[in-house]
Amino acid sequence: MAYLPTRDLRRAVAEIEEMGFGTIWIGESIGREAFAASAIILAATRQIKVATGIANIWVRDATAMMNGGRALAEAWPDRFILGIGVSHQPLVNARGHQYDRPLAAMRQYLDLMERAPYRGPEPDRPPPIVLAALGPKMLELARERAAGAHPYCVPVEHTAEARGILGADRLLAPEQAVVFAKTREAARGPGDVYMRTYLSLQNYRQN
Repeated sequence: MAYLPTRDLRRAVAEIEEMGFGTIWIGESIGREAFAASAIILAATRQIKVATGIANIWVRDATAMMNGGRALAEAWPDRFILGIGVSHQPLVNARGHQYDRPLAAMRQYLDLMERAPYRGPEPDRPPPIVLAALGPKMLELARERAAGAHPYCVPVEHTAEARGILGADRLLAPEQAVVFAKTREAARGPGDVYMRTYLSLQNYRQN
């Protein structure tokens, strides 16, 4: 969906909603900005939820992040999930930011989000916040400070381990990549390309 023109994106998400899906997760890299993309999808649908998977904490300050979430939660009550994460060092540094001590940075960022001032119409309920979490320490932080976690590019076994850390009352939304192909052999080519892209990033290799 990231590469669809807006008119086609609107049609696509409306069809996805009609198919009965409950939530659309959208990423953020160097395409559409996360809150702008979320607003486009929310406006084009009636009840499906939209979750950022994830909005990058280095490219906007904590007040901008929290208030973007508040604005969407007020406009579309109970339909927006604010997924946030630390992204990856080469991607962050390439945009002129300084990636450093991701766990400490996320903890401080959550502190600042909680204190963020807002001069606008408050939502009935603030958006639930989920963390991009791979390792046990970030999962523990998600349990302590967020509504749940959104692991990405993890092995199947990771889900049970993450649930054990999060507990039963937190949202656990692991990404599951799918290759549409008629045979396993036909799926290997695009699957290998996909995995090589992500395994070039240290956070995924370590996990």
